[in-house]
Amino acid sequence: MDGDVIVGYLRRLDGVDDEAVRQLVRTLRDFADLKGLVLTMVFVEREPGRTSTLGTMTRYCLRHGVRRVVVPSGLHLNRLPGLAFLSRELLAQSIGGQVWIATEGEGEDT
Repeated sequence: MDGDVIVGYLRRLDGVDDEAVRQLVRTLRDFADLKGLVLTMVFVEREPGRTSTLGTMTRYCLRHGVRRVVVPSGLHLNRLPGLAFLSRELLAQSIGGQVWIATEGEGEDT
């Protein structure tokens, strides 16, 4: 796959309705645009406590050579900040690439 692509991941956290999900997808798209990347797909975890979609996204990235992922915030990786940081590092390592947080300053990469 082209090196200018990125995929998104978000978790439907408690209290997040369909409109909020659409806004989060727009946030991911805007981030990709700002970075000059093409957001090709957004994986949405429908249940807050589950991670099956995260696994699906990781396998997709590996199968298609995608090395960039963006999430709206660390909470979408884990509700605990320390574990969110660790999850981000592990995901970056798993895909052999970068995981960006769309709402962080200038989108620091990992």
